[in-house]
Amino acid sequence: GLNIATGSIVTFLDDDNTMAPHWLRAVAEFMSRNGQCDAIYGAQLRLPVGSGAPNVLFAPTFDLEAFIVDNSVDLGMIAVRAHHPQLRFDPELRALQDWEMFTRIAATTAVTPVPALASCYSLSAPDRISDRHGGNAAVAAMRERLRATVAELQRG
Repeated sequence: GLNIATGSIVTFLDDDNTMAPHWLRAVAEFMSRNGQCDAIYGAQLRLPVGSGAPNVLFAPTFDLEAFIVDNSVDLGMIAVRAHHPQLRFDPELRALQDWEMFTRIAATTAVTPVPALASCYSLSAPDRISDRHGGNAAVAAMRERLRATVAELQRG
């Protein structure tokens, strides 16, 4: 899909989530007013399983190391200029592709938080890919990979 996208900005939406009604307008307005900004993220309403209370995921500042630790920006929260050289998924990865891609983007450009609701994230959808990432060992291995990738990209 990224290879055939024709717009100047790319946003994402997983099939089990919902985009907030005004997110695309917020993206277009913010990025048109901030021409040097290549990557942004908004807030996400997290809908729990059962009767728990929803919560909002949003960090008012972006910290790359914290992101590598807790993967605190979901794919449905981001917008990236289509020309960004790191805007691509690694086809070798079977899980955690979005985390890996956004780490590469954040390692090579400033990421700006935008206080606007981007999406609603559902934890109750059946057969979620997020539940099949390989467990704690796979997450730990990805963190090591991400740190090595950041170091390589920032060396030049």
